[in-house]
Amino acid sequence: MSPGQIMTPMPACARVDKRLIVGAVAEQPGVIPFTSAGVSADGTVRWSAPGTGRVTVYAGTDSAVNDRTKPVGQGDATGSIRLSGLAPGKRWFFALVPDHGAPLVIADRDIGGYRTTDGRWVKMGMIYRSDQLDRLSDSDLGAMGELGLALVADLRTASERSREPDRLPAGAEHLVLDVAADSHGLGGDMRQAMTLINSGKGAAMLTEANREFVSLNSARTAYSALLGRIGAEYAGPTAKR
Repeated sequence: MSPGQIMTPMPACARVDKRLIVGAVAEQPGVIPFTSAGVSADGTVRWSAPGTGRVTVYAGTDSAVNDRTKPVGQGDATGSIRLSGLAPGKRWFFALVPDHGAPLVIADRDIGGYRTTDGRWVKMGMIYRSDQLDRLSDSDLGAMGELGLALVADLRTASERSREPDRLPAGAEHLVLDVAADSHGLGGDMRQAMTLINSGKGAAMLTEANREFVSLNSARTAYSALLGRIGAEYAGPTAKR
């Protein structure tokens, strides 16, 4: 067991007075005017950008959607379009370009795509929560390679890494940050964990394990190193295991 198996979403952003956004767009063309935006699993792209006029949508497989010569749809300041016919097996990004104000690039959810209280947006295509990288097929590795991953941060224990060694896309650095290295508990031994669960001690075990994930010196060191790497100016797309 390790925090590599747990994802905690970022806190929801506070509501912002839409009248302030409209005024900011009129006075500062560089302001991102979108108060909400998202992509559904069925291919529906939706947005709300008060005071912008029309919004034009472009699609691309690069995180900046650099090719904006052929729009895939258009709508009012608040609207949605449902897209079909995009090539499967790829991660698609969508550039929402308003008549007034700065554009916004979105995709189906990763750790990006959250709006901050001051009207900014966390950039998408930069941080991913990964799962069982030991089970990746060659085709999966190719798809991950197209994301341009520069770093895979492995927060798991030594026994987990030995039991399920990661397969990495070409060019990605494998950074080991063992959160539970200082633990005197289970240390990733699932057989012992199952024994405790079957004996009715599972809740106590998980409570203690999750306390350690934030209190151990090794945990604090690992998280500090991870945040330092993903926050660096030179940082590229990162997957957290």
